[in-house]
Amino acid sequence: MNDFSASQKQGLHGYGDLLDLTSHQRNLLLIRPLLKLDFNKLMHTQEDGSYLLEGIRIQEKAVSELRTQAEQSYQAVIRIVGKSDFIASEGQIAEIFASENLDRACADNEFITGMIADRVAALEGSLEGMVPDFERCVTEIYNQVSSAMSGLLSLIRSRPTAFA
Repeated sequence: MNDFSASQKQGLHGYGDLLDLTSHQRNLLLIRPLLKLDFNKLMHTQEDGSYLLEGIRIQEKAVSELRTQAEQSYQAVIRIVGKSDFIASEGQIAEIFASENLDRACADNEFITGMIADRVAALEGSLEGMVPDFERCVTEIYNQVSSAMSGLLSLIRSRPTAFA
């Protein structure tokens, strides 16, 4: 325990209780943002700590709700990565998600995020490389269509009676 009073009690006889109280107040100030407690209300209450317990219960409920939302989101991800087209294109990522639960996925977050980022970067690189190919393809199709149109127009002009 990081208790200021533990290191100071021997040198300050008679002040141990005061130092103990000070360290507890400091600890409450440190956790107050986490629990969203009203420290002034806590100091002036005559109750036996029920306000603190109520604050903890409220936070436990909030954590539970967030956990439920995270589970639902994870199940949505599992449904997506379980589809046959995803498995066919990204088998390694699909396999990782299929073999993990939410807790393990959270623990492996950096690895999974890194793997997905690498795949996204590779796909973006492939797509960027395809743009010039598509542009060349469109240009070639345009040239072929123009050539065919010219040939048809030439044929029509050479035999106007045949197409009338």
